[in-house]
Amino acid sequence: MTSTKPTLVARATDDADTITTLAMSSRFTAPASCSNSWTFEPSGANGISNGLLLQNAHASDNADPACFPSGYSQYERNQPSIVYSPGYCPGGYTSADLVIHDPITTAICCPSDFEYLTILTRGGTFAGCTSMFPKTSSTIVTVRQVSAESTQVTGPITMWAQPIEVHLQESDSSLFVSATTTSDSSTATPTKTSTTSGSAAPTGGDSGSGDQASSSGLSTGASIGIGVGVGVGALIVIAGLAFWFFRRRQAKKSAVSNPPYVSVNPEPSELGGSSQAAPSSTPGHTTMSELDATHGPKPLHELA
Repeated sequence: MTSTKPTLVARATDDADTITTLAMSSRFTAPASCSNSWTFEPSGANGISNGLLLQNAHASDNADPACFPSGYSQYERNQPSIVYSPGYCPGGYTSADLVIHDPITTAICCPSDFEYLTILTRGGTFAGCTSMFPKTSSTIVTVRQVSAESTQVTGPITMWAQPIEVHLQESDSSLFVSATTTSDSSTATPTKTSTTSGSAAPTGGDSGSGDQASSSGLSTGASIGIGVGVGVGALIVIAGLAFWFFRRRQAKKSAVSNPPYVSVNPEPSELGGSSQAAPSSTPGHTTMSELDATHGPKPLHELA
């Protein structure tokens, strides 16, 4: 990184500086172009290794009034000397420091992911919102108090943004809350209720609506009971049909294996009888033929 290093003197804010109070009529949101509104301040001016990326370094050093609420004119690394009352943290800012002293809540607003830092010295106090520019990133910015010169800065390097102080009373909250959109819901607010909003219990109306929804149909237990009953009934019917088919099949097998008795080897008939068994009206029995009564023994002839 190369840049010119002018002779600069770091100046801390005298705690006795006059505080200017301004009114914020609506919640402020900085334009997207303000993400490039940074100035490189060499380490010779601040005693910080690698120097600083400073927001609003000076009125003549890449300071953009459009990046702050109306009337804001704070530069370098000084404590806030301008207070907005009533006021609200701008869009994209969070309350990095909060003091509640009834009836006023004081918030120090910093860009998201920045923290509020104060450094006490013999000459006064340095104060600002700080974060670390990533090691793998680089950017081209102007150099403080060097006209028309820019330099490429590579991380890691400390970023020092300007804090915005707001005072808010409970009666002022309606001025800003109604204008807050869901996209800014993550921004902390300087109201007393904001510190406890996360632990709010569900209202009675919510629980009532839940009970009503659960009673509009069958309960889970009833649905399960009906399903089990239908399943058991179906199994009983199937088992009964299977048993009936099994008994019927066994009966058929028994009839085939035990047919009515028929004699296949009839006893020899007597003379004059039939050589076959006559059909009998009684199963399993045959009728025996008797000798014909009309035939007697033939006479024998003697020799003449």
